[in-house]
Amino acid sequence: MILQNNTAQPEANQRLLAYIDKADQVLDAMIQNNNATYQQATKAFSDQTTAIARQDYNGSVPTSMVNFAKRQQADTQK
Repeated sequence: MILQNNTAQPEANQRLLAYIDKADQVLDAMIQNNNATYQQATKAFSDQTTAIARQDYNGSVPTSMVNFAKRQQADTQK
């Protein structure tokens, strides 16, 4: 993987590698049709995305993630 070989910003690379891992966990939960695991995985993915945004993008969370979080929250309140 290219990120693993990039030594310019090792801390950012670690956050991005964790982001990829969290995204994989969401996809695995979807494939397995496991709602509880999916909910946990999407929360972890959202938290990781927010952490990256805060640390590496001046706190700017992408609009798509804000919208996704709102949809997730609405779904869990049903």
